[in-house]
Amino acid sequence: MIVSDKVNNHLPFLQKTQSQLSYYVEKHVKEDGSFTEKRVNNTYFLVNNSWNINYFGTINNFKEQYTKNKKITKINIEFNFISYSVNLEIKYVFYHKLFNDEWTLANAFGTFDNYLKKLAIFINKHYPNLKSFLI
Repeated sequence: MIVSDKVNNHLPFLQKTQSQLSYYVEKHVKEDGSFTEKRVNNTYFLVNNSWNINYFGTINNFKEQYTKNKKITKINIEFNFISYSVNLEIKYVFYHKLFNDEWTLANAFGTFDNYLKKLAIFINKHYPNLKSFLI
């Protein structure tokens, strides 16, 4: 397969990822323990390469973690990959893990943010022309 074909085949995935990062689903817990979900159209996660912990504190899904966990000292997660598509792919991983309750804010802003920095430095230095982790 020709490299340009790989990139062209990757475009639908990038478009889908852009679309998914353009909204989030906010959960509202009722008194009986059940919950409702509301789609919130917001491009914050798509357009920003720096995600601020205080923004998460405004989203119902994270309010309790935000107010209770004083151990989080890191304010921002920085997505610093040279490649737009690699940045997008990594943002999606963080977004997906956080909104599917697989990671806590402490995980994302602490442990995984440190790994993210190291990965970005490595990829930008050794693979500056990398267009995707997937192709």
